[in-house]
Amino acid sequence: GHVARAMVHSLQQEPRLTMESLRRALELNPNLAIAHQRYAWCLCASGRLNDAVREMKRAQELDPLSATNSTALGILLTFARQFNGALAYCSRAAELEPNNYLVRCNLAITYGLNGMFQQAIDQYRMAGELSPENKGDVLASIATVLTSAGRKSEADSMMPEILELATAGKADPYNVTVLCAARGDKEQGFKWLAKALANRQLMSGIVGMIPCWIPYVRTADLRRCYGSTTELRLPTLLKKSKSLKPKDGATPIVVCFGPSKRLS
Repeated sequence: GHVARAMVHSLQQEPRLTMESLRRALELNPNLAIAHQRYAWCLCASGRLNDAVREMKRAQELDPLSATNSTALGILLTFARQFNGALAYCSRAAELEPNNYLVRCNLAITYGLNGMFQQAIDQYRMAGELSPENKGDVLASIATVLTSAGRKSEADSMMPEILELATAGKADPYNVTVLCAARGDKEQGFKWLAKALANRQLMSGIVGMIPCWIPYVRTADLRRCYGSTTELRLPTLLKKSKSLKPKDGATPIVVCFGPSKRLS
């Protein structure tokens, strides 16, 4: 079908063909929830956030018992800075699939964005119990929340283990980048950012975005995505994300709060 064809085009990094296939799927069946969901992610990746939220809401309305649709809508609402709504949908997803690792991580993200730091930590710990192999990512995410909550000494005590796991390839460079940024460690942040970019982890998948802790991103990293010729401070980049237009075929750089796995 057209949805399956869209997934093939996506894997082949053909965004235009992916969008065309999903549009055709929706023309043939406007009530196909999975098509709305995947179309929403494509729209988000191309910078059309409002349209993406609309499409994801439609997917959730068509299949309200899908934890994937609810958690995905929650994450898109964090992009739109609608944190209360994001928490409501991610909570709903956790009710539907309480033993889903990514659903728990996304709920942690939304708790954190609502300033409910202990609840965020509790959710990450539950996620860690569900998926012990992701220990490095969970620890990095917990340390990020602790730092944001002003509990720096607790986060400091976790750093040796986190860096050991990350160096061994057992923690996502994406999450270590966010942690270093939260701690104000630009030098380490750039080191792990380079690794994440090399692994294409900042160029694929979309998860929770927050106004960020990385003070700035080097010109070369921005140019890769936006063709920018001047250094932009990342908080400014995120505030202007609705108006910035990525180059054809590029996915906007997204800074995440929590594990950077794809939702679907």
